[in-house]
Amino acid sequence: MVRRITHHLDKSPDTLTTDDLKRYFAQLIKTYSWSTVRINHNGLRKLWMSYLLPSLTACQNGTKLVSV
Repeated sequence: MVRRITHHLDKSPDTLTTDDLKRYFAQLIKTYSWSTVRINHNGLRKLWMSYLLPSLTACQNGTKLVSV
């Protein structure tokens, strides 16, 4: 899913903005079924809630994510 978004927008995942995602989903709605749109939306939401948000919160609190 992230690969599809970054390929469509021709950007690296770490440079995506909210406007980029809005543009992507607007195009997705025009060309794919609602089930495909929901799968992409839910996948992105799961990625954010499960991996990115906890990592961001840990970094802001000064917690090391990997012990060296």
